[in-house]
Amino acid sequence: MSPFMHSAIDELSEIDLSGVREGVGSRSFERGRGYARGRRVVAAEWSPRDLTLTGSVAGTALYTATAYFTDADGNLAFEDGECTCPVGYNCKHVAAIVIAAAGEAAGGQRARRQARPASTDGPAWERSLRALIDAPAAPAGERPLAIELSLRPARGRPRLMARLMRPGARGGWVNGSLSW
Repeated sequence: MSPFMHSAIDELSEIDLSGVREGVGSRSFERGRGYARGRRVVAAEWSPRDLTLTGSVAGTALYTATAYFTDADGNLAFEDGECTCPVGYNCKHVAAIVIAAAGEAAGGQRARRQARPASTDGPAWERSLRALIDAPAAPAGERPLAIELSLRPARGRPRLMARLMRPGARGGWVNGSLSW
């Protein structure tokens, strides 16, 4: 069994979140708590071997955050975190995955269910795609976006194409005036 197939809940449910607040700062911690409560942590996976928590957080994009822990006399302590967002280090996304995994988000039980990996079956690309499909809807006031994937012939071999889409005025999806 892969170490990332282990549930984050068992070991992180007792973590002292004050160390996370201290590590990322009060503002990032509170924003991360909002993300966790808003169900924006779409997946979190715990590696007991490496003492790392890796998760996906729906922000302006889907970011991958990793929180690193140390074992202090049998208790896990937050060390620091990295993220694919522009901040890159000890950001709200790092706080969000730890808070969600610790069950601190609204209602506790909802966060506990959410912090479990969406599925441990299949290749990594399939698990990543499944996490995107299970992502929560865009909050009110935000415009949802989608990525259209298609196969096109190119010199006798199929080529995977992707383009950004937005909701059209008459329903459906359109790609007008959007770019990467």
